[in-house]
Amino acid sequence: VVYNSPVYIEYSCTELFEALKYIHSAAECCSCHKPLRSARVCLNGHGVCLACKTRSNRMCPICKVSVTDVKPVMLDQIIKRLPRICKFFQKGCESLVLVNDNDHETFCRYRQTECRIPQCGWRGVAGKLLQHLESVHAKDLVRSTSESKILMSFNTKMNREGLCVIIAYNNIFWQHVRVRAGRLVQFYQYVPLEKPKEKFAVMVTFHTPETNYSSTTPVHSDAFDFYSLFKDKESFHLPKKIALSFNQFHSGVHYSTEIIKKPL
Repeated sequence: VVYNSPVYIEYSCTELFEALKYIHSAAECCSCHKPLRSARVCLNGHGVCLACKTRSNRMCPICKVSVTDVKPVMLDQIIKRLPRICKFFQKGCESLVLVNDNDHETFCRYRQTECRIPQCGWRGVAGKLLQHLESVHAKDLVRSTSESKILMSFNTKMNREGLCVIIAYNNIFWQHVRVRAGRLVQFYQYVPLEKPKEKFAVMVTFHTPETNYSSTTPVHSDAFDFYSLFKDKESFHLPKKIALSFNQFHSGVHYSTEIIKKPL
């Protein structure tokens, strides 16, 4: 009997995820129990990742025979194409991602994040951060791609830190400000809820009738290490000499920021 019509079988997400867990357990390194990457096999066929092969002195942790240098190409290709459950499944994510795809979990809307407003302490999934900000910190939010103000008191002699929350282009931006040893530094981060399709930069400008200084710096996602963003190429630095001239200017320093969006 020949059937020309396709047969459709419905599975729940839970059933599919359980089946994937079973398949993944069969494609784990038998030493570290992580997904096999750059797999090698022993003479009895047990799979070991390259790092564990090196650590175990080329001995299989199960049968204690030698692990070969042969790379099982077909197994490696299958593992690379094998979908896996997002590690934030328990938080609500139902996405399936490839074994070697780390981008999804880096930007997953169900990943854990925190509110950076001082003394807040809120922690939760990234997708609910905006709801938290709007319900608890509404008066602290800046809803614009650009801002301009006059700073009547400009002082870089005292060390201090500050933070501003900007809502722009349907994204949350953290503006970090730090004054240390007479230098003013700013850097920006944003909180993407999916793999970015665009990139952001911020143009910061300070000017008086006598001096004008402007610089454009990149905006990184909150996946980047917080402290590394104070590096010169990743943040806005107001030169110390210019800052000193602003300290002595008493008629107000014009300050403006603009978030710029560009396609990747």
